[in-house]
Amino acid sequence: MSLKNYRISIIALFALLQVVLTSCQPSDADLKADLIAKSQRDRSFHGVSFIVEEGIVTINGICPSDKARQTVEDAVKGVHGVKDIVSHISIGPVVIGTDHQLKTSVDSVLKKYPAVEAYVMDSIVTLSGKAKDNKKLEELLTAIKGLKPRNIIFQVTTL
Repeated sequence: MSLKNYRISIIALFALLQVVLTSCQPSDADLKADLIAKSQRDRSFHGVSFIVEEGIVTINGICPSDKARQTVEDAVKGVHGVKDIVSHISIGPVVIGTDHQLKTSVDSVLKKYPAVEAYVMDSIVTLSGKAKDNKKLEELLTAIKGLKPRNIIFQVTTL
């Protein structure tokens, strides 16, 4: 094999390797689902919501302590496929009350909507972020209505 053919073969091999590695990256919806699963198992996450866009996770909400905030940030960083995090977590009291079950149900719906986040207070669901298109907006609103919250504040736009 000539040197020129050898170089072309090496370049082709690296290009193929890059394609294979890129295709192994989880989707934003997969990342969101992983984060929601973690949040449902750990009390540190109870006042926190996530938005995932192109592998970058934006964390919003409240944690009860610096230790809990660090736990959340470390857990997010540890999820395979997360490229970076942007943390907007503040420290304050987190109340786990009657809205906990509704919040868990809302989060389960949001697994399919990586760029949407929800806040639940007094059985009122506030949704914000972005959805892919109008059909996704309608599907999201229908799914949340099915949970029978007291009210829905819908601040979701299309991409």
